[in-house]
Amino acid sequence: MELLTPGIGLIIWQTFVFLLLVLLLAKLAWKPILNSLNERETSIQTALDTAEKARLEMSQLKSENEKLLKEAREERDRMLREAREVGAKLKEEAQADAKKAADKIIGDAREAINIEKQAALKEVKVQVALFSLEVAEKLMKKNLSDDKAQKDLVDGFIKELKLNSAMADIRVASRYVKSLLGLAVEQGVLDQVDKDMQLFDKVCTDNRAFAIMLKSPIIRHEKKLDILTKLFQGKVNKLTMAILEIITKKNREPLLPAIAKEFHNAYNVYKNVGKASIITAAPLDAKLRAEIEAIAKKLSDKNQVEISEKVNKDLIGGFVLNVGDKQIDTSIKTKLRTLRTKFSENPYVKEL
Repeated sequence: MELLTPGIGLIIWQTFVFLLLVLLLAKLAWKPILNSLNERETSIQTALDTAEKARLEMSQLKSENEKLLKEAREERDRMLREAREVGAKLKEEAQADAKKAADKIIGDAREAINIEKQAALKEVKVQVALFSLEVAEKLMKKNLSDDKAQKDLVDGFIKELKLNSAMADIRVASRYVKSLLGLAVEQGVLDQVDKDMQLFDKVCTDNRAFAIMLKSPIIRHEKKLDILTKLFQGKVNKLTMAILEIITKKNREPLLPAIAKEFHNAYNVYKNVGKASIITAAPLDAKLRAEIEAIAKKLSDKNQVEISEKVNKDLIGGFVLNVGDKQIDTSIKTKLRTLRTKFSENPYVKEL
């Protein structure tokens, strides 16, 4: 029992040690321990707050994700619906285009058949017309075999010249020629421009397609000007090129051949040169010769014109009068050739 009962001294020392320990702890350990506990409590609270905030954010994110998923599903459904609508529309348009193309093919085929039919009919008419012309030529040669018939025919043609459209073209061309001649003289290039006009006239004479192109109402004026530029640019005087452009831009290019011929005649007049020649199927008498001389004087603007006469029975009838670079051809041979050309032309083939 004595071993279990401490002595008073031991109790005092234990109490003293305990108080000393409490004092030391209070002085040195309690405050850090309390601070540590407070910090621990604060960190735990902060962690709890953070966890709560994270939970709220997760809840919000889940709500937003559900909203995005809903919107994505709606967008998917909308796109699928639009795709179906577009597909249906494209199908309808494809069917409409196919029907339109089929209708066009059928229409083109019908038009081609009709053109071929008309062309065949035209060919038959041409053959009949050419045969008729051959018969007419033989009959006219027979009927105009004597000199009196030839003289009567020439006299009739002379009277018709007053209404001939060629004379009208020459009068219109003369106005352009007068202006061009004045400019050429003023700029000192008269001889060069005259050579250019002779070149242009030679091209028209040697190249029938070129002359037809100038008079064609089908070919655009811009295309004609482009052809003229490619043919004559750099090869003729600038003044010549300028008059070609001006006349073409005024849509008067059919007059260019007449202007070229008339200019050379005006050049001869300016240089005091006047010449004329006439070809007939029979010799002229005094009366016809006087009438021819009067016409030649009007065309040449000369008081005196030297006329050389020639007989060519191949003309069949009529005459060919040349005054300078002007020509009036009223021969039966030329008229028949012109008719053959017109009959031979196919109006169903578009000229370019």
